[in-house]
Amino acid sequence: MSTSKVTTSQQIEYVVLKRQKNFDYIRRVHEGRVHWLNVVLITQEDITKIHDPNVLAKRAEQWFYLGVSLAKILDLPNGAYTVRAFSQLLEEYEYHFANAAVQGFKFMMTKAQAPPTFHDASSTDPVKPIIYRSGKTPVYEYLTTPNVPFRLDYFQVVFSLCDILSLVYSKFMDATCAVPSISEAIIKIDAKVKHNLVSILSREITSLALSILKQQFGQMHSMFAASGMSEEEFLTLFSDDLNANVAETLADREAVQAGAGKLSIVDDDEDV
Repeated sequence: MSTSKVTTSQQIEYVVLKRQKNFDYIRRVHEGRVHWLNVVLITQEDITKIHDPNVLAKRAEQWFYLGVSLAKILDLPNGAYTVRAFSQLLEEYEYHFANAAVQGFKFMMTKAQAPPTFHDASSTDPVKPIIYRSGKTPVYEYLTTPNVPFRLDYFQVVFSLCDILSLVYSKFMDATCAVPSISEAIIKIDAKVKHNLVSILSREITSLALSILKQQFGQMHSMFAASGMSEEEFLTLFSDDLNANVAETLADREAVQAGAGKLSIVDDDEDV
């Protein structure tokens, strides 16, 4: 394998592993099993309180369609074939849920033909997803929008979508992806996944966590006021323990750095 392919493979591996960690973390936060940024434990009740039920219902439906459509891609061969299919799916997904103005603009660039029935997985041509149409009706190659006669459980949709996205990302870890055209498509796919899912949830959960922290600090302030004890006085009660813990931590850090220094692998950014 050439050096360029090794480098490309490493880049793809980094993107895949990073995003899979994001999916797993988002899932566990929504399950209420982990503190957001190791600070605030957020419950499902906290999340539902900050949203209009109709907003969550609409989002759940959109992500459900994405998850159902991704399920079909899991049956495709790993590597370039999956990348081309995922890229096309995201193009169709964004078109379908865009506002009328965006749809109208994109419709002018649609191709008046049915989607192709065969893709050459060995092709090194750039990946260029496009919306196909029959007359004035868009024709989707991968997006599936079945009728859902009941309200979906928002959290179950988030769990399932994170799981299936992680599986699809695993299919990028293939030798056929280690070419510029396919690796560039993976980067674009990842940017769209981040925009349509990861960033949305991250911003909302971070905002919610800050709100909960402010509420908790407010409660602490009220508690100190009621007890007649200032926060500074409260902290001095434990100053000896705090100083002892700090001293112990610094001693441990010096010991670790001394040992690591002998091996010339000291990491100045590493937390002890």
